[in-house]
Amino acid sequence: MFRKVLAVALGIITGGLVVAAGETVIHSMFPIGELPTDRMALAELVAAMPLISKVLIVLNWALAGFLAASLATIVQGRTNYRPMLVTVGVLQLLTYMNMIMLPGHPGWMWLCATFVYLIVGFTSYWLLKKRDNEETR
Repeated sequence: MFRKVLAVALGIITGGLVVAAGETVIHSMFPIGELPTDRMALAELVAAMPLISKVLIVLNWALAGFLAASLATIVQGRTNYRPMLVTVGVLQLLTYMNMIMLPGHPGWMWLCATFVYLIVGFTSYWLLKKRDNEETR
């Protein structure tokens, strides 16, 4: 049980740090200036961001989810997918919260946030899980 909790905690922390670092780099490449306090002005500012910056943000989510899921899978022992699923699920919820707090994200980003974490999480688990021949060695 301790390993599963540790796996989830380390995965979430790692994923959060990768998202934060990636978005810092992306926003330094495409500066948007100071964020307005008015919600409508903020939505317009986010909507006006270049398409490439939005694509890079989604790719950063995928990288963060893959690394977090990989770490959770390895720490757990590579035998159970649940710690990976909890880890990417929390990252997905945090992504939704971020998009709610910063309105103006296009629908395709919401759709990507819905699926990217699950896809990279299960891909990571499938690549790292113990195979039958590994368990009998």
